Amino acid sequence: MKSSKNKFKAGFVGVIGQPNVGKSSLINHLIGEKVAIVSEKPQATRKSVVGIYTDERMQVLFNDAPGFIRADKGLNKFLQDETQWVCEGADLLMLVLTTDVKSLETIERRLTQVESMKKNWFVVINKMDANPSHRVALLKDLLEKRNIKFFEMSTIEGSDYNDSAPLMDYICDQLPSSTQALYSAEMFTTSSTKEWVGEVIREKCFDLLRQELPFNLDVSVKKFDEGSGSGVVKVFSDIVVSKKNYIPMVVGKGGEQIKKIGTEARKEIEGLLGCKVYLQLYTKVKEGWLNNPRYLKDSGYVVKSK
Repeated sequence: MKSSKNKFKAGFVGVIGQPNVGKSSLINHLIGEKVAIVSEKPQATRKSVVGIYTDERMQVLFNDAPGFIRADKGLNKFLQDETQWVCEGADLLMLVLTTDVKSLETIERRLTQVESMKKNWFVVINKMDANPSHRVALLKDLLEKRNIKFFEMSTIEGSDYNDSAPLMDYICDQLPSSTQALYSAEMFTTSSTKEWVGEVIREKCFDLLRQELPFNLDVSVKKFDEGSGSGVVKVFSDIVVSKKNYIPMVVGKGGEQIKKIGTEARKEIEGLLGCKVYLQLYTKVKEGWLNNPRYLKDSGYVVKSK
């Protein structure tokens, strides 16, 4: 298809899949900038994140959705609805898979679910360097039998599967024509700096805290002060937990844990902003916030209007 070389393309690609298949890492890799937080802990992505890739041929808005789950209340219900919203608004769906599942039946159910959405879609087999070759062969056979377009990818530098050019060429062919880009070519995300800062802090919490705590934790940036020409950005943020007994886990002995969270977050934020950052973290208990409608609404866990 040569039309993509003659006409500018622009549109939304909904990036969907099970939790922990590497959707966020893949988007960061394709864009060449860190727009989504990355964690080995489940459900690191909560609110959908739009990352923007622009070149002379196209502008791609990758919408990173929370992992597929089923729920009827609270934060989990928001995650489910947010994923549905991403799918409905996409021009093209990119289903990210790995072989890290109990059986191919799980993947077959997911394929059937995406097919039922009646959208243009394709598959990326991600984390190729970590997938056992025999399981990849079974997955590829399944996709070929169902006539599903797929690409094999890895975000590891130097990997045989690191080249994203064929994937991006395919996306360009599939996107609708546009008279112009939807966003400035200099932008790489639609998130505000304040939102991005909050996500960086949450990522460090996910990385450094015990396995059972991160899902019960939220981050709320209370103040983001660019310093009025002082050259120092000041950030004041709450780390919110759902139970009082989680506070010692966040703070750590002698405050060591929260200090480490703050230090790692500050360094990354300074790298993005290119200036000094003063970061102050506080802990706050909001009992049962995961199922508190008012807290969820005030914190932006509300699916956008269509």
